[in-house]
Amino acid sequence: MLTKPTIFLSALLVFVFLFAAVASAFFDKENFIPPGQVKSEATRSAKGKAKLEAAKLKVCERKEDQIQRRSDRIAQRAQLIENRFGRIAERIEEFYTNKLVPNGGTIANYDSLVEAIAAQKAAVDTALTGAKTAADDFDCSGDNPKGELTTFRGEMKTVISALNTYKKSIIDLLVAVRTKGKNIKTTGATSSATP
Repeated sequence: MLTKPTIFLSALLVFVFLFAAVASAFFDKENFIPPGQVKSEATRSAKGKAKLEAAKLKVCERKEDQIQRRSDRIAQRAQLIENRFGRIAERIEEFYTNKLVPNGGTIANYDSLVEAIAAQKAAVDTALTGAKTAADDFDCSGDNPKGELTTFRGEMKTVISALNTYKKSIIDLLVAVRTKGKNIKTTGATSSATP
């Protein structure tokens, strides 16, 4: 039969083995500080900074992908807008040359309006090139990714502004041609109505 001391020793050994297993499962060897030693503040600070830098790098890499996609989309969108505006300008010029000029309607500043359209189209192309270059230059491992991001955003705003100015120059030509066209039709209608 088992005696009380044998049962007590058996229970004690089981408790020690279980405690040792549980303690070793939760024991962190990297962050273990032996009794009597104090973990230095510099070590904690360095580890914290390393984790922060790793997190910032992940965020920056995601931002880099977004910038590349935005750059591609703005280039495609600007090209579509530029083509659409170009077709409108061609139709206006065609109307002016084929309809208004033969009927005696000329616009004094027509050439300067057409030159303004060409200049604004060149400005859009230059702004697109700048935005694409800024997107290509963005790199998370560079010296100043935040500054490069600011540059890219500035270039994107320049593209949008250039497209708006291009649109305004086409509208100016359209208004001039349309006004002249209305004046010619009105004059022609009243002169033919008189007996």
